[in-house]
Amino acid sequence: MSKPKLLVLQHEFQNSLPGSKYIVALFIKKWEQLGYTVQSVEGVHDKVRADLLFVHIDATVLAEEYLEFISRYPVAINGGVTDISKDRFSTIQLQRTDSYQGPVIVKTKANFGGRQDLNLQRLAGTRPLETDLHQRPWRKVETLDSYDYPVFDSLRNVPTGVWKNHRLIVEKFVSEKNEDGHYVMRNWFFLGDQGFTRLVSSPYHIVKPASGTPIPGRETFLHPLDEAIHPALHALRERMGFDYGRLDYIMVNGEPVVFDINTTPVILQQGVNMHPKQFLEELPRGLLSFL
Repeated sequence: MSKPKLLVLQHEFQNSLPGSKYIVALFIKKWEQLGYTVQSVEGVHDKVRADLLFVHIDATVLAEEYLEFISRYPVAINGGVTDISKDRFSTIQLQRTDSYQGPVIVKTKANFGGRQDLNLQRLAGTRPLETDLHQRPWRKVETLDSYDYPVFDSLRNVPTGVWKNHRLIVEKFVSEKNEDGHYVMRNWFFLGDQGFTRLVSSPYHIVKPASGTPIPGRETFLHPLDEAIHPALHALRERMGFDYGRLDYIMVNGEPVVFDINTTPVILQQGVNMHPKQFLEELPRGLLSFL
């Protein structure tokens, strides 16, 4: 009996899997070694027969034509994830009239500082090529540097224009630190019933691994993490419809605070070397949960 045929759906302007840092690129190699036929398609123009659809679209909100395409397949990994905007899952979001007294952070509701979504609009020809959109007046800002989101001492210091900008979200600035005094971020990677966690630390308050040479004082360090997944994280994953992805969170008073959710996670080579078994054995086999 032949094995099921797998189809990976990408955005029409994201033919980026071969040689990329997307984790699914590693999975595809492993699935093919296991005897599966794997095909990738960019956009929804062609009808392709497959037993399982793997949705891999690096965008905050899925367009209607992609949702219609996904609905044709009986099994679609992440087929129920339509919108990962931060205001849909944040438990620390603030409003202008709140009485919160601590420091706050301003982010884009869109993933990755809004830059990926804007790039897709430009490639589609629906937006002109503009630069430094994050330098506009606050009420017109469309992108922010996700490696350096602005932090303010209090709500009253947040510029008025932020509250007039529907693209932005204001959250409590909460953090977790390790014994070295570094800020930490926890990552939960999962596919189906398989997954693992890791911890990232940095002396800088925005903890986010980046490729290339890090800015001095913003280095990040990866650490193995063997801990049970908190029930609240399982509940969020189920509510958002996630079959595959990564949740970024910290622990505050024994409860997780989720900062980001991602349906198309990437990982640097350092991270792959840290967890070869989880990446190349356990997680790819999570596909069996759907077959």
